[in-house]
Amino acid sequence: MTRTSSSLAPRSLILALSSSVLVAACGSDDRTTAKFTGVDAAHLSRAVDAIGAKDVTSLAIVGLFIAGGDEPGCPRIATTGNVTTVTGGCTNDDGTVLAGSIKATNFQPLFGTNPAYDPSKPSTIEADHWSATKAGAAAESIDGTASISGMDADGKGGTLTGSTDAVLAGIAVHSEITYTCTTASVCTHGGDSWIDVDGVGAAELTGTWSQGDVPTGAITATGVDTLVLDVAASTDSCRVFSINGGAAQMVCDPDSPTARRAPTAGNPWLASLGR
Repeated sequence: MTRTSSSLAPRSLILALSSSVLVAACGSDDRTTAKFTGVDAAHLSRAVDAIGAKDVTSLAIVGLFIAGGDEPGCPRIATTGNVTTVTGGCTNDDGTVLAGSIKATNFQPLFGTNPAYDPSKPSTIEADHWSATKAGAAAESIDGTASISGMDADGKGGTLTGSTDAVLAGIAVHSEITYTCTTASVCTHGGDSWIDVDGVGAAELTGTWSQGDVPTGAITATGVDTLVLDVAASTDSCRVFSINGGAAQMVCDPDSPTARRAPTAGNPWLASLGR
């Protein structure tokens, strides 16, 4: 088994929430151009993270952490009713330059409650040219939306839809993914889920899997090559995959490749908010 390092997406969507989904956009471009063989470790790791929906789920998680917040400083967080807005255009205490904005609508805060939250309506979050630039490093940025809907009273099941353009580790990814989860945490991709990774190409995503206490199933990314993300064999800190039916490979968090990771670990947007 080959190991390469990566900043990994959380295996679960949003703590107890068992849905993770992005929605597909229209267009007729070829979505099966990805070549996973022959690419460097950084691009392969970025592709595996994208197949695991890191960009969209990372954005959705932010909504739970900022909902209801009112904080001065950099960035400024302000809430009116069920709408919370994060505003950049400043430099934080760590010297990171923040730009753009993030708006979360109708999220129930992870810690506490918001009387304006309406569980019958979707929770949506939008990043508008949000970026974080540390001194001497390239900017990390995200544009796009994510929406969670259809959960039960206990916050289980439902659908997450989203469309994002994100640059991490200098590699741009466009994600258009849709999947729905049952209350038993069994998730299935919609019929129009795909990603496009700079330097790798586009791939269509299919599969049924569980991200519950006992992970099962797999996600298949079909391009020129086929990459299968083995959800059952993956952990909180490592993702296991194979390309074209070959030997299993693994990408892991370089900081703690075997330890259980917090669901917020590796979330660059929460890090830019000081979370």
